Formats: sequence, C-alpha cells, structure tokens
Amino acid sequence: MRAKRDLRLAGLLTAVVVAMTGCASAVEPQGVGVHDDVLGYHQSATEQLVNEDLIEGLGLQTNYVAVGYKHGVASDGSTLHVQHTTSYVDGSYLEREANETTGLSIDSYHEAGSDRIYYLFGDEYTETLDIKPWGVLPGADLDLENSPRSVCQLSAPNYACQILRSWNFTSEQLFDDESSERMPNHVQRNGDGSLLLTTAVSLSAMTESNMFTFSGSLAELVTDETLTQLIPAKIWFDRDGVVVKAEVNGTITSPDSDLTLELQIGYEVTGTADPEEVSVAVNSLDDDYTFELTDQAEIDAFWDDIQAVRLGEY
Repeated sequence: MRAKRDLRLAGLLTAVVVAMTGCASAVEPQGVGVHDDVLGYHQSATEQLVNEDLIEGLGLQTNYVAVGYKHGVASDGSTLHVQHTTSYVDGSYLEREANETTGLSIDSYHEAGSDRIYYLFGDEYTETLDIKPWGVLPGADLDLENSPRSVCQLSAPNYACQILRSWNFTSEQLFDDESSERMPNHVQRNGDGSLLLTTAVSLSAMTESNMFTFSGSLAELVTDETLTQLIPAKIWFDRDGVVVKAEVNGTITSPDSDLTLELQIGYEVTGTADPEEVSVAVNSLDDDYTFELTDQAEIDAFWDDIQAVRLGEY
C-alpha cells in the first residue's frame, strides 16, 4: 500500500510540474514592486505630508501641552541639555524652560486679549544685567486663527517648526544636486490612521534653520564634508495630519579629528492643558520685582544682552 501511495504522490507532483511548465505563459506571478517605484511612492506620500500647510495645522490647535528638547553630548566633554514646555489654552500660554545651567532659564506668560508678555528671568540674568526678575514687554495675541504659522513663536512648537524647516531645506539640497543620493523617506500608516515618516536632515539644513548652534570647540564639526552628512529623523502625525512628535537623533563626526557629537532634538505633544494652570497672578506682582520696556530699540538691545549672558559672552 505504501508503494502505491508513493507512486500516486510522485505522479501528482509530476502532473503539477508539467502543468506549470506547459502553461507558463498563463501563470501570473505575484508582482514585486520595482525599487525606484517604491522610492517614488514614499517620496510622493512624504510630499503630501510635509507641505506648507503642515505648520498651519499645528497652529490651529486650541488646547495642548507640548515639550521641545535639545540634548547634545560631545566627546570633548561639552554638553547641552535644555527643555521648553508650552501649555496653551485658547490664546493664553505659559512657557517654562529647564536648563542644565542654573540661573539661565527664562519663563514667560501671556493672557489672551492682553498686549503684554511677562518674563521671569533666572538669577544669571538678574545678577549680571542688574535687572529685576520679572520683565514686562509688549506682546499681543498671536492671532493663530488668522495666522496659524505664528505658532512657531512659541518655544516648544518652535522645535517642530525647526525640524520641518530642516527637512524642507534638506529636500531642496538633495534634489537640486544631481550627484546626491535620494532623500531617505519612508511613510508608515498605522491602523488608527496615524502616520510615521522616517527620514533625515542634513547638518547644513540644521544650521540654516537655527536648530542647533555649533559654537566654541564644536565649530570644528561644521566643515564642507560634514555639512552634507544626514542625521536620522522621524516625524509622527495623528489621523488629522497634525504633527504630534518629531525627533532628530544621531551622531556627527568631524573628519579631521576624533571629535563627535551625539544629538537628540525633538518635539512632542504630551497632553491637554488645564486652563487654571495656564494662569499667573501677574496683577499682584510687586513693583519691586518688575521692570517694563516699551521702546523697540531698547528692547532689541536688551535681548542682545540676554543672549550674550546666555552664551557666556557678557
């Protein structure tokens, strides 16, 4: 019986082989996408995601808490660690800064409908510039309903704006240069309708968009060779196409030395804001703790001094 069964199986297999070879022209194998076509698909999908309306979608959100962060660790011991948190509710916003250097933080508060912004300066500023801790400067509503791109003026969302600008600069650079490799883009659609874009930005684009300032010993990282270096990036979108998270994360290496810099720069929406928490009793601030600037030339000079203190150049 076993011999007969083996013969039947052998005959069946032979018949299948004959059928496949004899009718080869009628067999339609499952198609595999051409590599260039796959790249083209992801590039097209990316261009639909990352367009001029993207920042506007971010600016039209009416209630959120978002964080922006920059972390840099260099092989020579240099470090940078800073985080900004923006709590936004219907035009009012409270922004906090956490800085690795004690006394260099700047917090701000604006109440919807007001023409002022209140800034709380850390001890390094108050002592070096001999100013009071609370500064009151002109600052009207951002009017995001009519000008949603103004969201980039907020500290945490500005991180997302910088990453998006860097991506656009990188895309322009690579597609304008015929000798460059294609821009790495891959779009993943999730079951809930959200999307993940895996891509990259160039060092040149990062500097052009002011995403990171390479000063001091880190300036030697910026060379003709490194400016074209690509750093991995990811951008997450919700089902409505709004950016909810973005991050650039990678290592930059100087070709002329052993200096390296590990970078992590990102933005993330962490939840919704409580209207009661987005409120500061600024009307009760004592005059002994506040100063006010109204002249634009004086304001510009003041921010120059603040930047000099921040960079240790004052």
